[in-house]
Amino acid sequence: MKKYIKVISLLLSVAIIATCMVGCGSKSKGGKVTITVPDLVLNSLGSNAYLQQKQEEFNRLYGDEIEVKHILPTTSSDTNDVQNLSAVLISNDAPAFINVSSTIYMKDLYNMGLIRDITDLVKDSETFNKNTKLSIEACKYSDGKIIGYPAAAEVPLLGFYNSALSEAGYNPATFSVKTWDEYYKSVKKMNTSAHKGASLFASEFFLWPNNWILSNGGRIALQNTDGTIKLNYTDSKVVEAIEFLQKLYKEKLTNSNIGYTDIDSMFSSIYNKQVASFTMYPTWLSRFVDSGIEPNQITLSMFPKGPSGEYTNVMYVSSIVFNASLTDEEAKAAIKYVEFMHSEEYYKGYYEFCKNNGVSQFTIPCVEGIDWWSSLTDFPQQWIEVIKTAIKTAEDISLDSTGFSTYISADLPSIITGSGKISDGLAASEKTAIKEWLNTYNKKK
Repeated sequence: MKKYIKVISLLLSVAIIATCMVGCGSKSKGGKVTITVPDLVLNSLGSNAYLQQKQEEFNRLYGDEIEVKHILPTTSSDTNDVQNLSAVLISNDAPAFINVSSTIYMKDLYNMGLIRDITDLVKDSETFNKNTKLSIEACKYSDGKIIGYPAAAEVPLLGFYNSALSEAGYNPATFSVKTWDEYYKSVKKMNTSAHKGASLFASEFFLWPNNWILSNGGRIALQNTDGTIKLNYTDSKVVEAIEFLQKLYKEKLTNSNIGYTDIDSMFSSIYNKQVASFTMYPTWLSRFVDSGIEPNQITLSMFPKGPSGEYTNVMYVSSIVFNASLTDEEAKAAIKYVEFMHSEEYYKGYYEFCKNNGVSQFTIPCVEGIDWWSSLTDFPQQWIEVIKTAIKTAEDISLDSTGFSTYISADLPSIITGSGKISDGLAASEKTAIKEWLNTYNKKK
């Protein structure tokens, strides 16, 4: 196994994407538009060396018309909520664009009037249209307007520590879980003094139960013919997923704290192997490696099928959204910079650089036609096969993730740990979401 180099990529995990910003822009005396970006090229370590090279290339090609200035990035490790993002967009040094990890945030920010429609700016863009159809669809509003630029993709998987599998009598090389029943039996066997069978942190991802709901074919949001949305929290497939999570919790097969815990504490529990099974996003690799956990210590699995048998595998798409206060000239400059840093040529060079320099990375590009698999020379074949399958069978659930608002996320821990009827708790949460969020959303139609 090669020595790993921590990756500090322009595109980070869906769950931990740091805020990426560009100063709104101004016209300099020389006629240039000035944009300010968070400085990811302060050093030449790992993939930053390639990013620095591309920044210098951009300056050579477009320096006469666009001036790029760098500032220190924000220090928060968990900036992905609407409150933080909206505060950045309306600050005195408001950015021209930010990178958001979810279509929820993208659409909420658009509803608040903080980000702009970029349909006309990218409609004839060859670079934009090289993105996958799935990722482009994820960046559209319900009326078809394009309000985001695809940045990166992510697939939710399950990770199992090989040490826990072996202790429970499983062979990691042949282990698989295809149904919820098989998963339940496995985490029960792995629920030892050394490991808790399954993690169940609300902050694993703000959509953490949605992966289980989708694996049962559940749909949380449904689109009406007029473009409005209705919620479907109490669908039987949703209830079955919450009942399954409640079963894990009540039988003490998971950690006791399923409420919100800060993301660093959550990762600490996973790194310390206090859990045997956990939600695993492949782009978390650099965080794991930095903590001394290499891929060959973990077996990956797709989420198992629920009792309905109507399985849905999902891909989450992060996107770059542009400040509504930009002038057309500023927006065009920011788009040009973003497209340069997300082009087919950029990624081909990036993966070749990582391969030649022993940099371990896992960034899933939205651009089609790129052979990035051949650069993963130090990845377990088991990982590669599972991720390939997950990507091949993934569906876009941007509509569902819009419906799965923060209201239900906040309520689920108490629904799972409480003694009340699950369907009643979900119905109450749906009413709150409709009153405080959905009615406003639908009035935009």
